[in-house]
Amino acid sequence: MGIVGVLYQKFTPSLPVIRTLIVLAIILTLIWGYVQARQKWILDCLVARSLKEIADYRAIVEERKRARWPIGNLALLAYVVPTVVVILWLTLLY
Repeated sequence: MGIVGVLYQKFTPSLPVIRTLIVLAIILTLIWGYVQARQKWILDCLVARSLKEIADYRAIVEERKRARWPIGNLALLAYVVPTVVVILWLTLLY
């Protein structure tokens, strides 16, 4: 984002270069979002299996469920953050 900002501030910005950088950034962000979503899925599988196999872990998870946090941090990191970054890039592209 810093490079795009510097290029926009130039007296005569090179729009093809800026657009190319933004498109590459969008592609990288989509890959990042995919990796985050996949890692969340893997962790969800591990948690489900651990809940079946480890009684102490099950007790810890039950304690955590009583907390008042409606949205988990994994969902935010896997879906919300990459989506916001893609929206930012798309805004800069247009």
